[in-house]
Amino acid sequence: MIVGPKPLPPLYHDFRNAERRLPQHVGKPFANGKKYLWVASHSCCSGWGNVMQDLILTAHLTHISGRAFVFDDYLWVRGGPAYSEYNGKLIPAHVPLSAIISGPLVGEKWEDDDPTPLSISREHFQKICPRPYILHGEQIRAVHGNGASAQKIVETWIEFLADIDDPCVEIPGESGNIFHPFMFGSKEEMLPIWPNLSKSPVLTRLGWSSLAHSAVKSNLALFKPSSHHGKSTGEVFDDSLSQIDGLLAVHIRRGDFLEHCENLGHWGASFLAFNQFPQSSDPWESPQGEEEQKMAVYRRRCIPTIQQIVDKVEQVRHSRAGWGLRRIYIMTNGNTIWLSHLKEALLEVYAWDSVATSRDMVLTWNEKYVSHTADMLIGQRAQVFIGNGFSSVSSNVAMIRQAKGFPPESTRMW
Repeated sequence: MIVGPKPLPPLYHDFRNAERRLPQHVGKPFANGKKYLWVASHSCCSGWGNVMQDLILTAHLTHISGRAFVFDDYLWVRGGPAYSEYNGKLIPAHVPLSAIISGPLVGEKWEDDDPTPLSISREHFQKICPRPYILHGEQIRAVHGNGASAQKIVETWIEFLADIDDPCVEIPGESGNIFHPFMFGSKEEMLPIWPNLSKSPVLTRLGWSSLAHSAVKSNLALFKPSSHHGKSTGEVFDDSLSQIDGLLAVHIRRGDFLEHCENLGHWGASFLAFNQFPQSSDPWESPQGEEEQKMAVYRRRCIPTIQQIVDKVEQVRHSRAGWGLRRIYIMTNGNTIWLSHLKEALLEVYAWDSVATSRDMVLTWNEKYVSHTADMLIGQRAQVFIGNGFSSVSSNVAMIRQAKGFPPESTRMW
């Protein structure tokens, strides 16, 4: 539900202007040997979950190289007009990254003893580096080869970058992603990097934008008991590792996943890598048997029915990690009629204090177009999270929870 008038979608000028005013955008850009890496081939033009997983690894690689990370907008299209369309609705085509996340990736400080130069915007990079050194991704891929792990890819890139004296390096857009999209679904390719990535300030200092915080703060009544409102509201929506006690957050995909899950089954896909940590209570096991038997497993774990959702929630509520759960928040793109049936089914089995969904959030016009960040912040902080193992949004929430020290048994999958 949206409050207020409905003009054109916001373009977040305040956030863009704040990015332009970053202190590192003033003064001598190459003082003290500062160097920069602009990866123009970064992921774009898809859902935030897919873009975010590429963003984290690209920033991690850049940080290890000792160069400043160059951040870009969240792009629905590269270049072109300010607006695009999704499902027949007008959306902003270029969202300043600081309207989605906060932390060093959008120019805030690294840790006190970290000498890495502060991140700068693409706009500023192109101003100070009109003739950058062009490094084509094909050169590096020829060295690490196909099927290389993310860790091997990072190590190979670091070796190449170490031999480049030019302070300005650009990976052109036509080079393709440094980390190919399908590797995020391979635990063999992705999980070897976790020991290093989990300790990286790229991840440990990652936060959500002020819009995510304000959306959560103004909707606390949906998932936080009234006794915790008032002066303590600042506690619930910060990016610390502390959990929201009593809250079960569940990620339920509908819409495009009705078809996508069928395709995943026919492809024989597995969970995304960060939904397959070794300590997982719900590991992915490739289904056996006839085709329809296999598809039944994919449907249960990817697009579960209302009864299957209720059964899983009850299983989790009776687990050790589920002790004290009293409220449910449903991160979803499901329609309101289906969600009303789901709420009724959940409340028939157990007297939850509240069952709320993304559709119940009261949002400002600015918050509406980055509302996924509020969902992810809630999922990150919930006492228990049940995610969709095939979803990059769930994967990113699971990754952050793991990095923030949440017990592995508190992060579950359908």
